Amino acid sequence: MRGYMGRGAIRPVRLLGSALLCLTMCVGATRTAGATDTTNEEFALLVLANEARSAPAAFGFDRPVVPPLTWSDDLARAARAHSTDMAENGCYQHDSCGGQTWWRRIQTYYPSWTGLAENIIAVGDTPEQLHDGWMASSGHRANILAGGLFEFGAGMAVGAGNFGPIAFATEDFGTRALPSLRSLPALPAGAVFPRTGQAAQRQLAVNFYDYDGPPLAVRALVGGSCVDLDLRTGSAAHGTYSATRSFAGQGCVPLVFEAVKGNGTRHRFPKTGAILVATGGADCQQRSDVAPEQDCGGPDTPAPTPRPSPAPTPTDGPREAALRKLRVVLLPGARNASKGQVTIVATLPQIPGFDPSGAPIRLSVGFASGDWSRALPDSCDGGPCLERSKKGNVYRAQYGSNRARLSFTRDQKGLWTLRYWSRGETLGRLAPGPVTIRIEVGDLEIKGAGDGEIEQNKLIAE
Repeated sequence: MRGYMGRGAIRPVRLLGSALLCLTMCVGATRTAGATDTTNEEFALLVLANEARSAPAAFGFDRPVVPPLTWSDDLARAARAHSTDMAENGCYQHDSCGGQTWWRRIQTYYPSWTGLAENIIAVGDTPEQLHDGWMASSGHRANILAGGLFEFGAGMAVGAGNFGPIAFATEDFGTRALPSLRSLPALPAGAVFPRTGQAAQRQLAVNFYDYDGPPLAVRALVGGSCVDLDLRTGSAAHGTYSATRSFAGQGCVPLVFEAVKGNGTRHRFPKTGAILVATGGADCQQRSDVAPEQDCGGPDTPAPTPRPSPAPTPTDGPREAALRKLRVVLLPGARNASKGQVTIVATLPQIPGFDPSGAPIRLSVGFASGDWSRALPDSCDGGPCLERSKKGNVYRAQYGSNRARLSFTRDQKGLWTLRYWSRGETLGRLAPGPVTIRIEVGDLEIKGAGDGEIEQNKLIAE
């Protein structure tokens, strides 16, 4: 097993005053994070990370869009424990203050992992500043945007500095299994920026994700009101929705985020209880067991529409399947970053009647330090790009100026092997770690994963 983390962790900065107290004293330096005591600020780090993953171009980064991270209580406990260790024992490092290797430390809380990464920081007094600090560092940014990582946990704690309290924050990322994209939560995370303080105006933000399409509605239930949220970044089906809300007076206002997916089902964050927004400087707990229950509209299930029964549609196979064998080789350009090479060899599962000609094809590879994807057209010069051999056991195509080549070959057992090669690819710096691959042929999605090793400047995964 191999792990990876951002290169060159951000160094602590001496901070003046007590601006950090509101952000982190409510965390409690000796508690371990769990679903019931995770703070709004810790969930806010997940909101910001998922926003960057859904719209990297909006923040000036030429990186592919990747699915959202989901919250892991195990990783949150590991992150909280490490922030507490740094705060109480005065060290600033990825290994524990007692010297335990960073990945062994996380493994205590998060066993059976196939990929790990960690970001730490000790500067900033809001989740936005912490997140911006990580995003300004290429290694830490790579962890946040890595398509091969699927779970997330964050933890904060306060320690004493020379000029006042210092907030220590840790983000842990992990992978234990390749998730189905349809199984990801519709609302991975939501938060209020800020949750406490004297300011009347607050920003409400929540991540939305649905593999099958955009939502019918995304809103916040605030006290007894319904607040519609607008798409801030990303796409309608994979983006961050937000609104600015003014709070008058002093008190503790319960808030829940709600989305109605395209199929009519409702989803909430948090799933139980509500976030308590402290207004006018009130002293409020993080959560309330009582959540707003007003009906803001939208069905719980799709409304039936009378229509003729559709004729059966032939299918090439299951919508989702797993690769039997996989070999991925990524070779960055030696002198030119845009001259990298990608080689993929993968044996597909049994797929009766498989015919890739005339179908759009997309290949996606996620690795420790980045992601690569390529959409291949289904039509070339008015006909299918993939040409079928006379015996029907081989499909071949060549694409574009970089002369990318793709083939599907069927063996005597009826299994198809995909082979892809291209050059002129921008891969950047490569690092060992888990490698995931997704092959989409029409409406068929096939996934696989392997451990990536660096050999002679190549990242090789099998």
